[in-house]
Amino acid sequence: HDRDGHLVARAVCNALPHMVLRRVVERSKPEEPVEEKVFVKAFEECANTIAWTSEGVRTGMFVKVFGGVWKDKVGYVGDSKDSNSSVVIIVDASGYHRPTIDNVHLRRAKYTGGSTCV
Repeated sequence: HDRDGHLVARAVCNALPHMVLRRVVERSKPEEPVEEKVFVKAFEECANTIAWTSEGVRTGMFVKVFGGVWKDKVGYVGDSKDSNSSVVIIVDASGYHRPTIDNVHLRRAKYTGGSTCV
């Protein structure tokens, strides 16, 4: 690992057990066996928490959308509309899109290299 890979690995090791335990304890039917989806959701939460940040999002960055109609899409910040929203270029199976998305829903990658094996 490079420095980023080490930081990601440490962050995952610190956060994931807490996220799994919280989800196991907070189930609506604690008397039933733990379903696989509990662990999947914990892993997703961990990945989103560890790998993405809302700090420093600006034009020219790749981002992930964390809310609204475009939730879970990855795109490129093409332009800032104002201090509260940006035009994000999203290309998916249905075509090329340029939605205006509230900046509160945009996060950039915290780590940009060498950590894919984590």
